[in-house]
Amino acid sequence: MPQVIKDYKNKKLVEYLEPGMRVLVQFNRHGIGDQIMWQPAYQRLKQLHPEVEWHMEPNRDQQYFAETPKSPVDIIFNIAFRETATKRPGAEPLSKAERCCREELGIPFDKDLDFTWCPEYVYDQPEIGGNCIGVSWQVQSNPSRGMAWGVAQRLWAHIKKRGFTPIEVTFNNPNANKRNGKPSFVDYTCRDFEATEMNMFSVIAQCKGFIGVNTGTFCAATCIHCGHVLHVYTGAVHFSPWYKRFDPVPDLDVSTGSIDFDKVDAYLDSCRG
Repeated sequence: MPQVIKDYKNKKLVEYLEPGMRVLVQFNRHGIGDQIMWQPAYQRLKQLHPEVEWHMEPNRDQQYFAETPKSPVDIIFNIAFRETATKRPGAEPLSKAERCCREELGIPFDKDLDFTWCPEYVYDQPEIGGNCIGVSWQVQSNPSRGMAWGVAQRLWAHIKKRGFTPIEVTFNNPNANKRNGKPSFVDYTCRDFEATEMNMFSVIAQCKGFIGVNTGTFCAATCIHCGHVLHVYTGAVHFSPWYKRFDPVPDLDVSTGSIDFDKVDAYLDSCRG
C-alpha cells in the first residue's frame, strides 16, 4: 500500500518527490470554488516537477478535473487547503492557495497563482442568449451565508431596468441543498441544466458579467472574466483580500439590506459592449 501523507508540518510535499515517482494528489474534500483556486498551484507544482508522474483525485462530482492513475501509485498526498483564521490576532491575509503553497506544497506563491486558471476551452452550449448578467445569491454548503431574497429580488429587477437579462446561475444538482429553492421572481435560470463543470463554464463565459456571493460559481466567474465581477458581501463571507490577494475583487455590501445602486450601475455600465 502506498504511503499516505497528510501532515506537512516538518516536511513539505516537494521534499518527498523522487524522479519517476507515481503520485496521487487527493483534493477530494473540496467544492468547485476551492478546486478553481487550487488549480494554479497544482499546475505550477507539475511544471516545477516534470520528473514526477502526477495524478489527481477530485471530489466525486468534479470529474472534469480527475486524473485517474491506470496502475498503482507510489505515494498519496492529501491536501487540506485550509482557510486562514481571519479572526486570529495578527493573522496574515493569506488566500487559501497561498497558505497551501507555504504550509503544504513547499513552493513559492506569486501573483500568477492567484485565480489565474481558466478552462482551456469553453463551449457555447447550453446557449443562453446575449446580454445576460449571471447572478448567484445562494451558497451550497451554508445557505445562511447567501443573499437575502428581498435583496436579491431588488437587484434582479434593477439589472432588468438597466437593459440586461439576469440569469440565475444555479444548476440541476441532485445533491443540492434543499434550502436553496428557486424564488418566485426568478424568470430565467440554469436549474434545467445538469450540474456539470462544462455547463457552468459555458454559461458564465457567455454572460456579460457576474454578480454574486462567495460560492463556486462566483469563483468560476472570477477566473473566466479575469476578475471582472462584482462580489455581493452579505456580512458572513467576504471574498477579498483573503481569497484574491493581489487584485482584490470589488464588493457590494448588502449586509444591512440596502443596495448601493450607483455601484451596481457603474459595474453594469462596464459590462456593455
